[in-house]
Amino acid sequence: MKAQSYRIPPPLRAGDGVALAALSRHVTAEDVRPAVDVLQQHGYRVRLGRTIGRRDRCFAGSEAERAADFSELLADPSVRAVWLARGGYGAAAVLDRIDWTSLKNDPKWIVGFSDVTALHMHAQRCCQVATLHATMPLLLKDHCPQETASFSAALNIMASGTMPALSWPAWPWNRPGTAQGILVGGNLSVLASLAGSPSDLDPEGKILFLEDVDEYLYHIDRLMLMLRRRGTLERLAGIVIGGMTRMKDNDPPHAIELSAYEIIARRLEGYSFPVAFGAPAGHFPGQHPLMLGIPYRLDVSPTQTTLQPLT
Repeated sequence: MKAQSYRIPPPLRAGDGVALAALSRHVTAEDVRPAVDVLQQHGYRVRLGRTIGRRDRCFAGSEAERAADFSELLADPSVRAVWLARGGYGAAAVLDRIDWTSLKNDPKWIVGFSDVTALHMHAQRCCQVATLHATMPLLLKDHCPQETASFSAALNIMASGTMPALSWPAWPWNRPGTAQGILVGGNLSVLASLAGSPSDLDPEGKILFLEDVDEYLYHIDRLMLMLRRRGTLERLAGIVIGGMTRMKDNDPPHAIELSAYEIIARRLEGYSFPVAFGAPAGHFPGQHPLMLGIPYRLDVSPTQTTLQPLT
């Protein structure tokens, strides 16, 4: 494993431009006003992308409009971070319309989670640039202290250019062990939708992070089975499972009292790599930011899990 396979964008400095953009569902300027206030209090110049306030059905403008706006923000040298305002659905549809040349030549932070997984995967696979899995500006509108703290934690990582070590308690379905590898991943459903595309996961020697929300339990089983059958899991160095939030079941039930974690644990049987459940990242208030595309050491012990950056 190389010490650093992907380039980390330069740290943010006071006076840098931070752009808010929408590539998925629509969002208004009023929705992101609390986030704008926080960014300005930290000394950043905030630019609202042209997709903020746009609407085409449930989306933040047409696919052409969303791609053009994001491409323009990537090309602007004064913008040092592009923070996706919200998730939902729609980012994968514009990947091939975006001009990624500027990101390859001048790395900058791409920030968000959930549907933003499509951008994380493409930026790492096609541009070799590290990104930040973190909460999004829309979530500050309810003035939740946990979301504000999570937002500030993401800013601290971008300002320092470094990721702190992260530890959390052990879960019953963990598999103890130690591994080193580049951390990749994000939302399981979005990641699976990229299979076979230029943005697809390269699992070789990676530590895979997965989370999801509002899915049927049999969908989780089907997606994990897909990763198993296509040979993705056997090439991993380790796997980290974050939040599996607001899961649903059928009537009659598919899971029969199995949780999403138990379903995933069953599909991970037979492998030797370490497995860590309960990572504090996903669809819940106060999630911890994760820098994706950098090497980590994963230590899974009987009492706790530690994810230690190696940069």
